[in-house]
Amino acid sequence: MKVAQNLDVPHIYSAVSTSAGWTNWINGALLFSTNVNAVSFFGTNPRVGRGADNHYYHGSIAELLIFDRALTPPLSAVP
Repeated sequence: MKVAQNLDVPHIYSAVSTSAGWTNWINGALLFSTNVNAVSFFGTNPRVGRGADNHYYHGSIAELLIFDRALTPPLSAVP
């Protein structure tokens, strides 16, 4: 599902991967969820913003936080 986003304001992208599945959200709105854990990293040196075939994200990432657990409200709430 494609969600149009205003590029003049910051957004929060959240993803959670467990052995039971994978889910992601943008600004608290569900984008995708599956009960198959299909998350993978390419190569032996994964990098944020790099995808398959060495295609890279072109843009700015203001802040990146990585946690060892899924966050629950209010920690995952959009300000």
